[in-house]
Amino acid sequence: MKTILSLFTTLALIIGAASLDAYRLDAGLLFSALAVAALFAFALNTAAYQAEILFGAIRAVPIGSWEAAKALALPRFITLVRVIMPQALMTAIRPYGNEMISIVKASAVTSLITVLDIMGQTRYVFSQTYDISFYLWAAVFYLIIVESLRRTLNALEARMTKHLAVTQKAETPEEATMSA
Repeated sequence: MKTILSLFTTLALIIGAASLDAYRLDAGLLFSALAVAALFAFALNTAAYQAEILFGAIRAVPIGSWEAAKALALPRFITLVRVIMPQALMTAIRPYGNEMISIVKASAVTSLITVLDIMGQTRYVFSQTYDISFYLWAAVFYLIIVESLRRTLNALEARMTKHLAVTQKAETPEEATMSA
């Protein structure tokens, strides 16, 4: 299961690896050399964090899961895809979400290299009008983006872990008196 962020990272690496000239994609989008450089830099930066998140999530899966798959004589690839990764992704949802939100926040840095994203446009409009409220609207826009990402990730986590909530509610009366 690939995350949206992994897809964007792969796209950025493909675009950035070709060269740093202007690109015209099939959709008619024009990427300047600076935008490609920014995408490439973000892809390289976040790839290391993503790899570490996934590595940590896989290591957090109990060894018994590996042993159970081995006892069933499952091939290593099937074990990884069908047994280990679903458990690891439950652990990795929050850190991946944090990484996605960090990328959204870090995108404001691209305005320093003249890529006009939200902050770049805000800076341009402010230099024309000297109206500080544009920065407030940019902050509100970033807040909306981050909050929608957070809510989406919460819904995804709730969907992936709903079986855990059912298990916790199924506590028998004897277990409840023993824990009290």
